Amino acid sequence: MVPQRPSNLLPKGYIGVMKAGEGGNGYAHFCLPTQALESTTDQRPEIETLKPQLRVIKTTKIMSLSDAPTSRFITLVNESGLDEAAGPWLAIAPILGRTLERFVKPYSSGGKHLPMEFVWHVFLQAFEGIAFLHSQEIIHGDLFDRNVMFDPSQQDFPGFPNVVIIDFGSAKILKSTKFLGQHSPEEHLANDAWSAYDLIYRLTWEGVENRRVAPDVEDPWNRFTKDLDDMRLATGNVWQETKGWDTYLFLRKWGKVAAEARDNTPPKVFQEIASALNVDKLHKKIDDSLQAVVKRHAGTR
Repeated sequence: MVPQRPSNLLPKGYIGVMKAGEGGNGYAHFCLPTQALESTTDQRPEIETLKPQLRVIKTTKIMSLSDAPTSRFITLVNESGLDEAAGPWLAIAPILGRTLERFVKPYSSGGKHLPMEFVWHVFLQAFEGIAFLHSQEIIHGDLFDRNVMFDPSQQDFPGFPNVVIIDFGSAKILKSTKFLGQHSPEEHLANDAWSAYDLIYRLTWEGVENRRVAPDVEDPWNRFTKDLDDMRLATGNVWQETKGWDTYLFLRKWGKVAAEARDNTPPKVFQEIASALNVDKLHKKIDDSLQAVVKRHAGTR
């Protein structure tokens, strides 16, 4: 069965391939630039030559970041502003991987635990991105497991996929008070930090199982889990003028410990994560959709 074509309006110059996702801030679609098909002399161009030209079109305005650690955020390919039919849009490089939500689901529903080494990895890379945002007085505004993705094609740490933060439709620059309402910039920052701490806490054994793991053992993992929970409490009570909850301080405190633990990842954990990241189904779906696009285009030539 060939996946349905996107039914939402897309900007001129792009051909819809299939839906990539949706949320409160708009729709996202896998698309091909029209010129990818029109510039070839082949009646039926090879799918593998078209796939690298795929883009994800987001039909809403999102914040673009300069001087950011690019491997932690979506990569902006083309920002063309406003299309008279589709509205505000931009084009980003696709991530052919799973969201954190989908990746974790088999673990949480199956009573299994994520490998500690992989949780350390997610913490390191996610907080690298989050700490950068907060250092620039930017909040993501919608930080949860559906807006974090794994990119198996990019591995800054060999064996584990890059962690990528997506969907900046709710992002705000705290230097601008236009959209802050009655809350202070510090309160907005604390709320964003709470989401970051909660995101990682839920990946720990205690977070998933809602219980302590060997609480009598004072090892780094238990201290890390407790610190995450303490930071959730601190950021949830910022009105009490609690200090020390900044994400960059937490990353500085735990970054070396996390990196050392990740460096000692056993081969079986790499194998487990690679298996859990299996994206064959997604690639098959994209290939089928591209075949359908090529067939339709060939019929119009």
